[in-house]
Amino acid sequence: MRSLVSFFFVFLSFLPVLTQACLVYYATFPFDNDKPFVGKIFDNGIETCSINMTYNEHWRWQALENEKDWEREEWAWKPWHFTCTKKLWQGKMKENNTDRTYAAELGVGLRGVTYHAHGEKFWFNPDTVEDVAGERWVYSKKLWCAGK
Repeated sequence: MRSLVSFFFVFLSFLPVLTQACLVYYATFPFDNDKPFVGKIFDNGIETCSINMTYNEHWRWQALENEKDWEREEWAWKPWHFTCTKKLWQGKMKENNTDRTYAAELGVGLRGVTYHAHGEKFWFNPDTVEDVAGERWVYSKKLWCAGK
């Protein structure tokens, strides 16, 4: 009985580690419009989404998308879309109808990140630091990580 109680307390001590969620976002945006904006999202230690696109590439894509919608009178700003893994997240209820894909996009000015995962939609503003010597902006955010 004593060993069973000891085992139970050891199990409980590992439970926070097993259930701790951690979302990490890191990106850099150079001052030069021809150099790529590079960003990554890590969900519980696994890279789920990334982006590597210059401002000029996005601007050209945005212009083409606006031309398709010729009835619109005003210019529409388009989000920056991440490329995300096709692997489905492994939920406990694998047979349910919950969306099990990953998706992410950045809003205007690269300030708001929308992340879809685990059947939920998360939105956050990353912390931003201007790195003058490196001629870039650095974005980062940690959500729900232990020791953050």
